[in-house]
Amino acid sequence: MYSFLQLVDYFFNTTLENSQFIKYVQNAHTLIVSIGCGVGLYYYQPYSSLYIIPFLQKTILAQCTFDLFLNSKPDIFIHHIITISMVVYSLSQESQIYKSAIIISSELSSIFLVFNHYLDHESMLSVMNKCCFLSTFFYTRLYLYTKEILFDETFVIGPHPNKLWYSVNIYSFLCINIYWGSILVKIMYKKMRKLVKPYHTKVNTEYLCQMTLFVQPCISGYLYYCNDYYTVSSLMDMTSLVAISISSYKYHNALLRSSSMNVLDDSIYSYYLSDIAAIHLRSFLIVSVSLLRFLQELQLKCIVITNIALFHIIVLHMFYDHHQIKKLRKKTIIYDEHESLVSLYAKVPLIIDVCIVVYSCSNAIVQNHMILANLLILATLVMKPFYEMNHFFFHLFLIYQSIAATQGIIN
Repeated sequence: MYSFLQLVDYFFNTTLENSQFIKYVQNAHTLIVSIGCGVGLYYYQPYSSLYIIPFLQKTILAQCTFDLFLNSKPDIFIHHIITISMVVYSLSQESQIYKSAIIISSELSSIFLVFNHYLDHESMLSVMNKCCFLSTFFYTRLYLYTKEILFDETFVIGPHPNKLWYSVNIYSFLCINIYWGSILVKIMYKKMRKLVKPYHTKVNTEYLCQMTLFVQPCISGYLYYCNDYYTVSSLMDMTSLVAISISSYKYHNALLRSSSMNVLDDSIYSYYLSDIAAIHLRSFLIVSVSLLRFLQELQLKCIVITNIALFHIIVLHMFYDHHQIKKLRKKTIIYDEHESLVSLYAKVPLIIDVCIVVYSCSNAIVQNHMILANLLILATLVMKPFYEMNHFFFHLFLIYQSIAATQGIIN
């Protein structure tokens, strides 16, 4: 896919793409719009909302549309498309002025991003500017956005004329912000880990990981106790949580005692397989609970749950055969390194289960918690923002996911 400037350069033999002039133009109109949004929101009052907020939205619409022709970065292009779609949708919803102001506030971080291009990166002023950028980015784009958009019950369950368009806008904007947030966390964490380098090791990660997931059944059991909720669904949930906690402990304990970190080693292999099996068991039991609550006809429930179980079994069998062949050939699979296609394929049933659980959840707020938890898990798996400690934070997000799933069962 070619950007507009690449096509111009190709046909007219120019060098506009990534030129200093284009960067100046982009920074100028971004800064003007961002400052304008900041000033507009500062003086924003309820009596003037019908005039100020739509005006700010239209300036953002113009800025993003114009920048589409100057930009050559895929993530920025996607962000602008999402923003344009959100603005067009929001302009037709006059009753959602306050929520529009929340989304507009995400432009404030761009002010400091532009300033960063013109400051000496070694100066104290640059450090202060970066702190302002990071604080405004995480506060407006992640904290404020999730708090006021995803977890505001009045707004979430309120009337939305085009539910599909609304959902695509909301979750796409969340995805791009989590993606950028993961990059920023990775940059910051890279510098932080140097300060605690002797303790920032994979050995310490395994030491923490072996016990972490035992928190899951404790929290879920407490939630069931507080809500006086004792059913077959809660029993299935607790059974899967205890199983995955025990298997995770044994697997990470084996890794902790191993020097090779080769999961095909005899001292690790059986624990590795049991951990994978426990993950699939957990996923299957949760999706079964969701389908039992969501589907009405008994025959349909049996057919769907049976097919999901068979899919899990077939995938696990392929996974086992693949690793047995590698083990017989004396191959090595180093823990937490690049995965094979079979290992990735083994995650397909888990992804399908997650989608079913999220879709079948009847509580909109809990549903959004599930979506956020799964996006954080995905960012941890793909971006790996925490380096050696990445798997530990992956476990923390799994705990968040399990709490959301338990709340979904209760509600």
